[in-house]
Amino acid sequence: MNDNSINSIEDLFELKGADREAKAYAFLYAAFKRTEISANPVRDALDCLIPFIVPYINEISGKQVTPDGIQNYLRQNFGFDIPLYAIDQIIQTLQSQNFVEYKRNLKAHFALNSSSKFNVIKSEIETEFDDTVSQLEEYAKNVGFTLSPPPSGTWGDALIRFLRVRTEKTSAKVTKVKNVLLDPFNIEMAVVGGFIQKLNEEKSKRKFEKIVKIFMGVLIEDFISSVTSIGIIKTEKPVTVFYDTAVLLRQLGCSGEALRLATEELTRYLQDLGFQIKYFSGNESEVNNIISTIVYLKDTGKELEGETAIAIANGEVATSDLRLLQNAFPERLASFNIFPAGELEQNALENARYQIDERDFSHYINRIASSSGRSYGQQNRENDAGYLAAVMRLKKGVRARDLAECGYVFVTSNTFLARNARRYLIEQRLIGPTTFPPVLALGQIATIAWLLKDHSIPPEKAGRELLTNCFAAVRPDAEWFKHFREGMEKISGPFDDASGQNKNYLTIQAARRIAQEESFGNSSIVRQLNMAEILSRAEQEYARNDEIQRANHEKEKLLAVEDATKKAIILEKNKIEEEIKSRIAEKSRKIVRITTYFAFIFSTISLIYIPYMQLLGGDLGIIYKISLAFAGLISIASVADLFKLPITRSVSIRLQRWVERLITP
Repeated sequence: MNDNSINSIEDLFELKGADREAKAYAFLYAAFKRTEISANPVRDALDCLIPFIVPYINEISGKQVTPDGIQNYLRQNFGFDIPLYAIDQIIQTLQSQNFVEYKRNLKAHFALNSSSKFNVIKSEIETEFDDTVSQLEEYAKNVGFTLSPPPSGTWGDALIRFLRVRTEKTSAKVTKVKNVLLDPFNIEMAVVGGFIQKLNEEKSKRKFEKIVKIFMGVLIEDFISSVTSIGIIKTEKPVTVFYDTAVLLRQLGCSGEALRLATEELTRYLQDLGFQIKYFSGNESEVNNIISTIVYLKDTGKELEGETAIAIANGEVATSDLRLLQNAFPERLASFNIFPAGELEQNALENARYQIDERDFSHYINRIASSSGRSYGQQNRENDAGYLAAVMRLKKGVRARDLAECGYVFVTSNTFLARNARRYLIEQRLIGPTTFPPVLALGQIATIAWLLKDHSIPPEKAGRELLTNCFAAVRPDAEWFKHFREGMEKISGPFDDASGQNKNYLTIQAARRIAQEESFGNSSIVRQLNMAEILSRAEQEYARNDEIQRANHEKEKLLAVEDATKKAIILEKNKIEEEIKSRIAEKSRKIVRITTYFAFIFSTISLIYIPYMQLLGGDLGIIYKISLAFAGLISIASVADLFKLPITRSVSIRLQRWVERLITP
């Protein structure tokens, strides 16, 4: 089957397991890509599920159609997790398109037999999944993760699990990984994240682009599952978005270049759509404390952790940049039209009747985090509970389904917080399943912004979002940098992370990447690595890269010389051609001038000779009279041309061009 062959939903049933799920997500994105996005992108996204449901409708033709039945079918056959309220909306569309009929006497929908007319070009959903999974398995072995089978069952399941942004992290029995007892699911996610990053760094990004296709289908599923309605944001009733601490740090450039660019773009999109962006005083205090702590740790030679630590290690952020931000970051944020909540936050305090139980929510997310083996510090839980409470007080009990009517939303990079805040509020009956969530993850708000502004999900932006998830998965823990530095300095002596683009800096950077891959970002494993071997591999890598760069430099020099030679030849050729053209033009001007001169002499003689013959009494006839008139006209034209009068300039130019064509070889 070639790349132009047609695939239908039925073809997916020939596949099994993770391969089918991967193709299903790619198919979902292909269906969505072919949809003309309207003012109601939620409805457009829901309609893309119809091709997946039609085979089920045909399977139960004549029987009752229920939301539960459709939900189970989508989950079991394609891995889609679609909420019942969304399926209720789809059933109405199925009825309007004659896939089901509604029997009023039974008050139920029944399936009608029909054919699925939705097909896609094979190349649109080609993921090369088996080949990619084989590469992932080989990568896992190379970095020392030899647990077989992996915690998810297969590496294909692990890849799909990683891509699903709403996948719940489950607690697993700790297992020895490189002689250290660890949660194998955490290591598995770090391996997949590192693998996807590596695909993106390769010269041929074809495999990475295939994975992005699957991920965009996942984003559509998440969008359908999280958002019920999106209307037009009105200037007289704007929606206020509150940025969480991590989002503010990314906006300020403290988390590296890629995250800064992605966050700045999101900010522009939201503001162009009419959103206002603010931040709570608690987030302002957190940003200030984080920047001050980082500067202090760097000044005292201690180790950092988190996104900023990676950015500093990669040379994307300097301590001097952070020092400039101390006590000045509100002004920097204001330059992006991001301002403190101010009066809004004060008003929220007055709406005590809408207050949630912050302590209960803090305990709630702690229980879920502990059960899934996730670390969630007490201070962070309390802060996040406070932000959720502030948003709920500002909303004053509003349960709007539509984003345009929700009033306020808190945006965080913490997907665990976004997911469980919604779940908690539904369980407490403070919002309904169809209420627009008061807390959104960055990926969710970005998808909404893309759909509203670009009317699509741009692959390059989805790719950046995927890489952000990879970064979070492979990010080293708090003690990792400390142990890495200690191990390296025992071998190579003291080094400065931001020493510039010299050999030592680049070698250490390569060593850090190798150690991070082989330790899965875990501080317990990094202490057991053979740092001498890591450094030796890093030096070899630096030597190879240096040799490649030198070869490329020499090649560029040769190409530059060749290009300069070609340009010189072209310039010389153009110069010669211009000289020839100039000589021909000059020659043609001379010919025209001489012709004009002789025409003037001829006409002057004619004007004198013909009247003279008339004086002698001869009848010159009509021919001579015409000649006389012609000679007169030539005389007038010749005089005008000799004196360069405008009346004959265009005629003279045309004559010169005609002569040029005649004499040009």
